[in-house]
Amino acid sequence: IHTTAAVAEAAAAAVLTGMKPQSVVGDQVEQCEPNSLQVGPIMLHQVATTGTSMLVNQPRQELLARCLDQRQLAVHMNVGGSLVAGLEFFLSPLLGALSDSFGRRPFMLLAPASGIAARLMVLLKPSALVLSAERVISDAGRAFAGTTMCYAALADLYDGGPGLVPAVARCNSAMGIGMILAPLLSSAVALRGGGPRAVLAAGAAMTAFQFVIEWRLLRETRSCREEDFKYSAMNPFGFVRLFLHGPKVRALAILLALHIAVDGKLLQDQISITQMVHGKWTMHQRSLWTSAFGGIIFLGGQLTKPLLAWLGGEHGFSSAAHITSLLAFLLYSRSKFWLGLIPLIIGQQRRTPTISWLLTEAEHMGVGRAEMLTMTANYRALVETVAPLFYGFAQRAAVRKGMPAQVFLAPAFLVVLAEAARIAAATTKSEPSSNHVS
Repeated sequence: IHTTAAVAEAAAAAVLTGMKPQSVVGDQVEQCEPNSLQVGPIMLHQVATTGTSMLVNQPRQELLARCLDQRQLAVHMNVGGSLVAGLEFFLSPLLGALSDSFGRRPFMLLAPASGIAARLMVLLKPSALVLSAERVISDAGRAFAGTTMCYAALADLYDGGPGLVPAVARCNSAMGIGMILAPLLSSAVALRGGGPRAVLAAGAAMTAFQFVIEWRLLRETRSCREEDFKYSAMNPFGFVRLFLHGPKVRALAILLALHIAVDGKLLQDQISITQMVHGKWTMHQRSLWTSAFGGIIFLGGQLTKPLLAWLGGEHGFSSAAHITSLLAFLLYSRSKFWLGLIPLIIGQQRRTPTISWLLTEAEHMGVGRAEMLTMTANYRALVETVAPLFYGFAQRAAVRKGMPAQVFLAPAFLVVLAEAARIAAATTKSEPSSNHVS
């Protein structure tokens, strides 16, 4: 079911590009324009990488809950989130620079390859330490070899043109498809008496199948843009340049950090703890909610293009995303998780215009778009290292007050700050271009 829907979504996403196929020889494309043979497999990769990662998320938490008490579980999950981000922080510059030189395809294949090994390791020994290691490998692979590489590949294909924002939105829709199907399959396997370990076995098998399919279908997007390896791009603190190149880029960097801090990936641990420990939700209930969350991501991605026109452009859309995100987090803070999904149809797309704005500013900074994506990926990793610790403090404060759901007042406050940063970026002019980079 998962694979059939993934292929269907890939085909649909390729058709939506509105581009005619170009001739292809082997894995090398002759032109750098988007075509169905390139865009479709990228969307398939996003569906499959997200789906296989989400498939094992709920059973992993169930097994961890059996090994740890309530306090240890919360600490374990928050520390795990920080470890994932810390790993990304140090590896993203190196992998980003290597992908610029050797192509996106080998690094996209890292996601299923590492996932197979991690899930087999859990099947052999499902201890708390091994489960945490699998989480780190799985989430890091999904973030870098999945989403970041998909964005980089799309940036290669669309060459920074106006089609990039809708393409990124469709990529988010592909993520939503994976989040819809995977928890439903996880719940179905568990309800048939298989238990968490059976779901993990299914996840390992599907990850292996993903690797085989992508080995045949994924095509290189860097074939027309060969670059020498840049050792300077390996600097994990290269993102500091975002704060040194004028007030507009600085405001966009702050906006991006705030968007990352309220992303669903960072909030998933707080949502899981609140639902599982305090709300006493069953694994089936949490799987259904996660699938519904994936559905709103998919729907929001499909509505992004018409909403951009209806709301008067990217800044109007971004402002609407902030307002709806604020409403959703306030509903979460009252444990109304189902109702909170409705405003996130728009709110979950909040980061889409920000990436486009930073890619536009890359020219004024004298850096290439690929280098900008590497900088933002590393910047994201740093924020994701700190944010779980921040949410851990907020969670303990909410639990001490006897209202654990009020942890979601923290992301609500951050969204208000994000709107202020957006206004600052909108009212500030770009710095004059110093070095043109094609």
